[in-house]
Amino acid sequence: MDARTGEVWREGLPVHLPPQPFKVLFLLASRAGDVVTREEIREELWGHDTFVDFDGGLNFCINQIRKALRDNAESPTFIHTLPRRGYRFIASVEPVAVAPLASEAAPTAAPGGAKADAVAAGEAAVGEPDGEDESGTPRARSGHLYEVMRDPVPAARRWRPSGLSGFVRMATSPAPEVEPEHSPTAAPRPGPVSAPLALPLRPGRGRGAPWAWAGLALVVAAVIAAFAAARTGRIEPLYERLTFRRGTLYGARFGPSGEITYSAAWDGGERRAYVTHPGETVPRALDLPARTIGLKILTSGELVVLLRRDTDAVLALAPAAGGTPREIVEGISWADVSPEGTRIGVIRSGSEDRVELPPGHEIARSSAKLNFLRLSPAADRVALLSHPVPGDDRGEVVTVDAAGQRTVLSHDWASLEGLAWSPDGREVWFTGAKVGADSTLNAVSLSGAERVVTRGPGRLVLHDIRKDGAVLLERATRRTELRGRFGPAAAERDLSWLDLSMVTDLSADGRTVVFSESGEGGGAGYGVFTRATDGAPPVRLGEGRAMTISPDGQWVLTMPLFGPPRIVALPTGAGTPRTLGLGFTRHAWAGWFPDSRRVVFTAAEAGQPMRAFAQDLDGGPIRPVTGEVGLGPAYVTPDSQRLLARTPGAAGRWQLHPIAGGPPQAAPLNARDRPLAFTPDGRELFVTPWSETGPVVVERVNLSTGERSRWTEVRAEDKAGAGPMMPIVITPDGQSYAYSVHRVLSELYLVRGLR
Repeated sequence: MDARTGEVWREGLPVHLPPQPFKVLFLLASRAGDVVTREEIREELWGHDTFVDFDGGLNFCINQIRKALRDNAESPTFIHTLPRRGYRFIASVEPVAVAPLASEAAPTAAPGGAKADAVAAGEAAVGEPDGEDESGTPRARSGHLYEVMRDPVPAARRWRPSGLSGFVRMATSPAPEVEPEHSPTAAPRPGPVSAPLALPLRPGRGRGAPWAWAGLALVVAAVIAAFAAARTGRIEPLYERLTFRRGTLYGARFGPSGEITYSAAWDGGERRAYVTHPGETVPRALDLPARTIGLKILTSGELVVLLRRDTDAVLALAPAAGGTPREIVEGISWADVSPEGTRIGVIRSGSEDRVELPPGHEIARSSAKLNFLRLSPAADRVALLSHPVPGDDRGEVVTVDAAGQRTVLSHDWASLEGLAWSPDGREVWFTGAKVGADSTLNAVSLSGAERVVTRGPGRLVLHDIRKDGAVLLERATRRTELRGRFGPAAAERDLSWLDLSMVTDLSADGRTVVFSESGEGGGAGYGVFTRATDGAPPVRLGEGRAMTISPDGQWVLTMPLFGPPRIVALPTGAGTPRTLGLGFTRHAWAGWFPDSRRVVFTAAEAGQPMRAFAQDLDGGPIRPVTGEVGLGPAYVTPDSQRLLARTPGAAGRWQLHPIAGGPPQAAPLNARDRPLAFTPDGRELFVTPWSETGPVVVERVNLSTGERSRWTEVRAEDKAGAGPMMPIVITPDGQSYAYSVHRVLSELYLVRGLR
């Protein structure tokens, strides 16, 4: 920003910022790091003698500044709001001296030099009344940050910062050398560096006033500091598209000889591994088993792959041209291998996720979901993403060294996906979003210093960084669609609302769906909605992760994302929310007893495993119902006598626990069955066997005999980019159902020039 002209540049281009918002920005930037109260802003820029709406005017200025800087109030880069107090400028500020404008050059040197001229001119303006000078040039009120100053030569009038009742006065000394503007190497204005600026202190303030000294040096603030390099020849990043088909990308890595391997499912087909080179539009498919994810090509030419199974994966090596892989490590969920293949790090999933470096040597374990593990260039530690909320991708960036020292580098991200080390190992780069799902590419040092590398429209996912700094970056369009059939003869209806409509329950009469919105439209705390299945507009009940609706339709359970772990019952009509389930470190799921007066939920106390508990809707004591159970849902039988829950781990067993206490009984279900609802008489259960691909089959299981019968089949009409269907919700009579399908359409880019 140029304090002389009131101009602001972003990425080397001018942006429009009206005069008053510019004054607010300059004031905040001149006191970078300090809290500037609303009262201070009023005194300095509005004055107490003004009769305008100060609060509305200041809010307008802040909104204009954020719009000009592309700042986000929820996750600010420049201006942090302290509610009811004021604002803090949180970006770094770099003063940059600039050459004088052409109109500023004095024909002769006055005694005392330019600095004396500036001081004299500033003193002449301080205390003068508002209005116009003898030539008709408007003069700003002295309480403003900027005033019109009169130079000795009338034609040399310009805006100079002398306001704040004379606190700041600026003038430039002639630059020792100025590159001609017609030079082919000349940078656009504000121009080359000149001698330092001279600014006197404000009368009445001590010499040690901290923001006075900040103002002494400030001409170019943080708004333009990052773009100074752009005006002096910085090379903009270059994006080269590598994929052109419609579908979802599952991973991409650089090879040692310039090749790029990636795994994708195109045009609704199966997931396959491919090899391509920059400039090619048609990749070469590798001859590997279905559902194989190609991780990387080693310096030996072998291909490291993950062979996906139903409950876990196997790390294997395959010939570069494809063929039968040779298994190395089994029972894992994520892995990374050093370029030479001499060092391996893995994640194993279960009731707790475990990190091993090398396999068999545990260095960390966590109740959170861990993924995107990457070895550092020195292979002495790993970086990974940790997701503490079950079924949610919010989380933090973590490193663990070979000795087991765990460090959280960055936290409080609403969505995280994608991670890689910088080539020198000094930073971890990752893609994440503070609000919603549209993400930025970020970097964090091992000491926790964060910065934004680049932003882009939509969701960015980082896959790899090459030694020369080139980046494999995915641009993804994500949408979760909510669909269902409501009635025995009805056709499917699309009830999607915003961008990520995740259905969680369906009322027993099939007339109301419950869903969460966790994307950009849902906000930082997510949104909980109900919607009539006839297609009427949804009703927003509150914030959190939606759970289940009470059998009488009067309440919806939700788990807030912020504050102490708890369950909140939101009324679907008039009423007051009720808080339940306090005193736990985390919750996984919440449901209802048939009487709508009691709730059942799975939660963990400090240092204890996940268990199921019961509590009255009106509050009162919390009673444990089961021993250790998994993270999934639990279902109360229609007679309220037993609870169906699953033991921990991918191969957990379904059991029926007596509500009154006693040992559980095995249920005639498979480990990968997902229960949906009991039939009204409680004798049978609707289930869906888990399937990564293909249609979802709904079956009825007789709980006494274990006999199964096929009930219905649900499939996505458009398969391109469609992942596995989210768990179906179904009415007890089986006549209505709803489901969500998450669709990701990916484009892979090779990006050069990011720093």
